Amino acid sequence: AGRDFWLTWWRLSRSCRIRLRSFLRKAGGAALALRERVRGSLEAGRKLALLRVESQPLHLPFAIPNFVDFYSSREHATNAGRLFRDPSNPLPENWLHLPSAYNGRASNVMLGGCPLIRPKGQFKTAQEELVFAPTGQLDFELEMGTLLCPGAESSGRFRVA
Repeated sequence: AGRDFWLTWWRLSRSCRIRLRSFLRKAGGAALALRERVRGSLEAGRKLALLRVESQPLHLPFAIPNFVDFYSSREHATNAGRLFRDPSNPLPENWLHLPSAYNGRASNVMLGGCPLIRPKGQFKTAQEELVFAPTGQLDFELEMGTLLCPGAESSGRFRVA
């Protein structure tokens, strides 16, 4: 249900999201005012209304269908370039002048604490034997993302808020 809620939220028009945010802010303010008036039952109300973060399970807030990943740091671009290009010349000449991106693999996005399964691939051993086995090296990253709501032009600038 949580994922459906957020996908529905992001499909709303910008004006509808703004009105809903405004309503929620006002409702939150009213709840704080009410809490102040009912000081005698403050602790009981707090227990009913608030949950400790530690007691809540971590989950993905929405299904990630796909994403574009950018080589945002020189170190990231250089490390990836050593894998796919000439190791002595890992960065494309234009890397410093324009964004470099690729389609990400959404199925690999996982929550912290999930078991990690090493991907398998073909490679040669030190004895030149071709094997299919888990990789000896593994790249992992902390990804930060932005979900663009409907109405955002994919080829132009968009307003944040």
